[in-house]
Amino acid sequence: MTRLPLRLEGKTMASKIKLRECSFVHASEVFKGLPKAWDAFSLSDPPFSWGDNNRTLVDADSMRRHLEDADPIDGKAHGQINRALARLEKLGQTYVDLEN
Repeated sequence: MTRLPLRLEGKTMASKIKLRECSFVHASEVFKGLPKAWDAFSLSDPPFSWGDNNRTLVDADSMRRHLEDADPIDGKAHGQINRALARLEKLGQTYVDLEN
């Protein structure tokens, strides 16, 4: 556990704040070379919000379930969606950062 100093009314106090860690990949890596799959995902009104944040983490399983329901824009999108789904399935408990 890491001890971080806290300042309260001009006084410094030691407080135990538990730092948490998680694994994540950038959405741009998941959708690399799959622009139609990204378009299908982002245009399908996903229940995730992103933009103007440093990180927006969504678990890969939730993202995969939503992408399965996305409507392909055209024939090429269907194949790209399938490849993106396969990439997401391999991530397991890893998060996807929608900001990058």
